[in-house]
Amino acid sequence: MKKQRLIKEIKKMFDQLGQQSITMADMQSDHSPVAGSMGRNIWQLVETLRKEDVESVVYVHDMASDWIDMSYEDLSQECLEDIHELLEYHQVAQGKLYDSIRDENF
Repeated sequence: MKKQRLIKEIKKMFDQLGQQSITMADMQSDHSPVAGSMGRNIWQLVETLRKEDVESVVYVHDMASDWIDMSYEDLSQECLEDIHELLEYHQVAQGKLYDSIRDENF
């Protein structure tokens, strides 16, 4: 899928979820998408997704050292694909949760 289409679909998923932002912890993700690597022990990971952009955290030797807002356009194709996959999984999980709640109430 092309980069612009991925971005469009990610934004559409936020509309479908009815959320303006979501963290990797909220999604109970086992990893954070990699926005970049700046050396041997320096990683920039996407930790919060918002409809229009993301918040990434720079980790130096596993310690958070900086928080950076980035547009989806600035992320790599691979990072966008990872975000898209995580949001798809989250949508499915949310749907199952809503279905189970609905079934309990009837």
